Amino acid sequence: MTATAPQIRTKTVAEVLIASFGFATKLGASGTLLNGSPTVTASPAGPTISSVIVSTTALTIAGRAHAIGEAIQAEISGGTAGVTYTLTITAPADSGETLVVYATMIVET
Repeated sequence: MTATAPQIRTKTVAEVLIASFGFATKLGASGTLLNGSPTVTASPAGPTISSVIVSTTALTIAGRAHAIGEAIQAEISGGTAGVTYTLTITAPADSGETLVVYATMIVET
């Protein structure tokens, strides 16, 4: 079964959300999967980011299927209203590569 993952574009200061970030296009069809200890950081600093993991279930992110091990999930809370954050998602792969994707998150009032 595939779960549909929310794409975070905006959140309020009070919301605590589970964000999913897909790496399927970076991994390609080689069978490479994410592993190890991924990280998610915000610039500027502000939101609290915790529980960062490699996906343990199949997800659909932005209309694209991601198998187990092809996405990163993180809990995001807080931030400052009216601020746009750039999220940097860094994930090691079982191929020895370190892959990075970026996302934008706006905190609404």
